[in-house]
Amino acid sequence: MRKNITILILVLSSIYVSAQSVFVPHQADYYRMLDRYEIKSGKVTTEFFTNFKPYQRSQVVSFVEKYSLDSNQTFSKRDSFNLNYFKNDNWEWAQDSLQGKTAKKTLKYFYERKNSALTIDIPRFMVQVNPVAYFNMGRTAQSTSLCYINTRGAEIRGLIGKKLGFYGMIADNQIFTPSYVDKQIQLGYGVPFEGFWKTFDGGTLKNATQKSGYDFFTAKGYLSFNPLKEVNLQFGHDKNYIGNGYRSLLLSDFSSNYLFGKVTFKVWKFQYTNLYTELTGPLGLVNPGTSVVATAGNSFFPRKNMALHHLSINLGKHVNLGVMEAIMFNRVNGIFDMNYINPLIFYKFIENQLGSKDKAVIGADIKVNFLKRFSAYGQFLLNEFVFRELVNDKGWWGNKYAYQVGLKYIDAFQIKNLDLQIEYNFVRPFVYADKDSLGTYTDYNLPLAHPLGANFTEIVALANYQPINKLNIRGKLMLMTQGKDKDSTSKGGNILRPYSQRATNSEFGNTMFQGDKTTILYADLTFTYMLFHNFFLEFNQVFRSARSQTGAFNSDTYFANLGIRWNIGQRVHEF
Repeated sequence: MRKNITILILVLSSIYVSAQSVFVPHQADYYRMLDRYEIKSGKVTTEFFTNFKPYQRSQVVSFVEKYSLDSNQTFSKRDSFNLNYFKNDNWEWAQDSLQGKTAKKTLKYFYERKNSALTIDIPRFMVQVNPVAYFNMGRTAQSTSLCYINTRGAEIRGLIGKKLGFYGMIADNQIFTPSYVDKQIQLGYGVPFEGFWKTFDGGTLKNATQKSGYDFFTAKGYLSFNPLKEVNLQFGHDKNYIGNGYRSLLLSDFSSNYLFGKVTFKVWKFQYTNLYTELTGPLGLVNPGTSVVATAGNSFFPRKNMALHHLSINLGKHVNLGVMEAIMFNRVNGIFDMNYINPLIFYKFIENQLGSKDKAVIGADIKVNFLKRFSAYGQFLLNEFVFRELVNDKGWWGNKYAYQVGLKYIDAFQIKNLDLQIEYNFVRPFVYADKDSLGTYTDYNLPLAHPLGANFTEIVALANYQPINKLNIRGKLMLMTQGKDKDSTSKGGNILRPYSQRATNSEFGNTMFQGDKTTILYADLTFTYMLFHNFFLEFNQVFRSARSQTGAFNSDTYFANLGIRWNIGQRVHEF
């Protein structure tokens, strides 16, 4: 795959390349605010397609500037502050060349621009360098020990001739997690959002309920360029996200950063994306009560690949529809199968032609913006389906599908800058699983879609209120019900386990929540104050209660923490 992408880059570099932009890192709060203003505009935007994230920074500025000049819009002071924040954060694409300028540099060379510690902006070259920091500390009510996050790093982004964009970020991290997160990691699911990790002794800060903390690097970086105005190519390590919901059942950012090549065609009301990835396969089968730790050895971790097509269409002014197909496969020595590079042909056809049993899924998403206040959205994913067995209603294990429905309400009840959202997710048993562990819809032992895996339902209620310019108050309430594995057979919830591990007599009679039925209530209240551009003071209170039929998964967590974030998104463990 690397060889083929390199050849592609060299060929395209020899021809004319149009103005280029890097992407806004996927952070829930950033994208939530952009969604807010698209909904308030009363229509779906063509500057970017909200069902495939991240967005290019140039597209964000183009949308914000047009929206700011819309004479049909009324803006609160907080809205004006937010819109100006977007312009300052992406000033290199703003029409006003003075956008983001500070009144005075710090120590002569630093903070010439509000969003950048160090900026070099000369003809045909621009680079911005920023520190990355996340220091967070708190206690659980169950013990006097501490939980904390300690992240230090830096990021760089820039443009060469406004034709080649580049981005890189690296950070060193040490964390002590609440006990429910630690239990997930020790069962082999991996550190949420991350890849390779090691354990370490926290010394005097050591958590009494946890033997060790987790030490890991976060690293991502890519190149981005446009051979044509309508075509973008991106290559590097990062994440992608499909959907308009708080969760995604198609592709989320819960897994580790992975190697990918992406080609995006954006013409008129259409956007067509091809994504080719190299992922990390299973680091050990996960069974209840079995501890699996990821450690480096003398051989490579198992590799696998995923290829994905996504077509997004704006239907009229208010509706956006997306369709997706993806296939998970692995070959000897981890070689990318060239048959799946074809950007137009159906993967299922290729799979049949090859005589393979690669794992293929199809999906769809929809969004409807209306009344300048509401956005209804949904997703559907199909792994396998036999209509006859659905009608028979005998619980055939192979009817594997998932769906999502949700609604966003902007300026709720005429209260300015109060935004509400409710979402329902339904995933049947064995969705995302495969006949062997390499074919599962995972990367580095983490789900590529929903953090819970499968065999669950979930209700998510969210509220965000911005009482003053720099303060945001966010509340979350989640009710999750899942059937968990309680013995050596798979009940369909743990997608790291192949469906070949299900009970021998389980062809029929499969129901939702089979296994150890577990109910989880998760509540979160966060106060975030932006002291200066992208520097946040944050207080967070979490309550989580889990109850299972056998008592094996019972736990209660009361967790309060206080910290700062600088040029990085909030780290949450909502499962």
